[in-house]
Order: sequence, then C-alpha cells, then structure tokens
Amino acid sequence: MQRFPALGDYGLIGDCRAAALVSRYGSIDWLCWPRFDSPSIFAALLDRERGGYGKLSPVQPCSVERRYLPDSNVIEACFTSDSGSVVLTDLMPVRESAHSSSSSSSSVSMVPDHEIICRLVCTSGEVEIESIFAPRADYGETVPSIRDSAKLGLRIEFNRGVAWLRSGVPWRVDKGSASARIAMRAGHMNWPSWIFSGLLATLALSTLLTTSHGLGLTRMNIPYLLGTITSDREKARPLGFIVHLLNGWVFSILYVFIFQARHMANWWFGLLIGLAHALFVLTVGMSLLPSLHPRMASERHGPVAQRQLEPPGFMALNYGYQTLLSVFLADAVFGAVLGSLYHLS
Repeated sequence: MQRFPALGDYGLIGDCRAAALVSRYGSIDWLCWPRFDSPSIFAALLDRERGGYGKLSPVQPCSVERRYLPDSNVIEACFTSDSGSVVLTDLMPVRESAHSSSSSSSSVSMVPDHEIICRLVCTSGEVEIESIFAPRADYGETVPSIRDSAKLGLRIEFNRGVAWLRSGVPWRVDKGSASARIAMRAGHMNWPSWIFSGLLATLALSTLLTTSHGLGLTRMNIPYLLGTITSDREKARPLGFIVHLLNGWVFSILYVFIFQARHMANWWFGLLIGLAHALFVLTVGMSLLPSLHPRMASERHGPVAQRQLEPPGFMALNYGYQTLLSVFLADAVFGAVLGSLYHLS
C-alpha cells in the first residue's frame, strides 16, 4: 500500500445497510461494518499505514478494465498481464425479505446477508495472485485478533463482535493480518472432484439404461451391446457394464472441460449438456455403431454369419420409440448429477 488511488479509481458495492469502496487495484480501502454508522474496519482511504484494507489482485504489473454488471452495483474487474488474465468480481449479497409483497415493487425490502464476496477466476494463461487481509477496527485504533480455525476459516475478533473470512486457499496469519499467495491457471481441472462426480454420474447413467431395458421400455441395452463384442454371452453383461462405466467416466471429462471453460457447474447446466450428449449419441453414435461393432449387422448389407445383432438405426428407432425417452432421460440425469457434484477449481 504505497500511494492513494484517485477517487475516480474507486467503485462502490453495498447491501443497503453498508457500503465499501473498492479500488481499481483490487483493494477494499473503506468499509464501516456492519452498518453505515458503525466504526470502520477498512480505512486505508484515509491512512495507508494504519487504516486497514483487504486486497486481492495479481502480483505482476497488469492493465485493468472494470465495469458494473448490468442493473447492479456488482463490480467486475479484468486484470491482464503478460502471463495471463483474471476476472475479479466484488459484491455484497442481499435477499428479498420473506415479508415482502410480490404484487408491489414499492413494498419489497432487501435484507443484507452481511457478507462481502470476492470471486476470482483465471480466464487465460497463469497469474500469480496475492491476497492481504489487514482489518483495523475503530478507524485504525485497534488491531483485531485473527485466529485460524482450519476449515471454518479465519475468526476475526473485534471489540463489538466477530467476523469470519472463508476461502479456498491457505492463509498465513501474523500480528493481526493474514496473507496468501497462489498461482492460478486457466482451465485447471479439479481432478479429485472429477473422479468422484464422474464415477457417481456414470453409475447413474449405466443403471438407468440397464433398468429401462429390464422394465421393457426399450429393446436397447447399451452396456449389453458393448459387452457383446465378445462371443461369450455369459460374460457380455458384466463386461459391457464395466466397459460402459469406464467409457462414461472418461467421457465425463468433456463435461468438466465445459464446466471449467464456462466457469459454471450446476445441475441445470449439466442437464443441458446431457441432452446435447444424448442427441449426439442417437444421431451420430447410433449410425456409426454397426461399422464399429464386430458382431452387429449393417442396414445396407444385412446380417452375415459373424454379424447377427440388429443395428439400432437412425435415432435408435429400430429398438422402439421409447428408446428416445430412455436415452435422453439417462443422459440428462448423467449431466445433472455431474454438474451438481463437480466443484470448479
């Protein structure tokens, strides 16, 4: 904290009960908390040495472009350096009061959550990030006690209460301040989360497809079809289930790549990808299956001695119209489970 930014370099975020000034350098330099008339915990706007601040920004020199998201006081700042770029989003969340009337906008009241959310996403390359949390209570008069409470976060004790700082990075606490430094990479996958979510999603997919066949909803059983690559019918079912499980597990990486690229992972986004996946399987995958499966007949040449299995046809309609429903349902569930369980890195 060397110099005072110009007043025009500050943006304002708030929750109708408190407000904070955020500089273009990613530093919160003014905040009275938890209300407008409360003493400050960040006042570097007045005193760079003793006022207190919270900073989240790249270490290396970079250019900055900022904007308010449409119809909000949510600040989005894009930091671009020679090695990459990151996007920082700052906001104070609010929620609509349960007693508000939806029939009249004038009666709606916004209830603050008394939180500040700082979200940082690496959009390209690799960027080293520095985070400094140095609160000072009562306009810089008091240095609060900061205690690391492991997974609960940092506990900050003021004269009039307690605040918490939670994040996904380890902090180093020293004399009333905390700091952290990490390297962020664009598209960096959360491998442990993929292993867990991909396995559960594929189990759900394989189970739904097998169940649909067992209930007579469709004559197509994709896991069994994969197993019939071997001529041993006794081994076809367990082998096909295992092959389909591994195939779906690997294929879930494509979902995760999309989640990471869009910086979004939730059930409905996964469901939409799953529906697109099902459409691809029914149109492209089913048409290619006879040429890839060593025991499946071709619609053009018909069955021969080594190729007796009925081909699925376009959209797998040879196996019944309900096959469409079962495939779309199974892939939608696959995507929804994967999207809801996968955690972005």
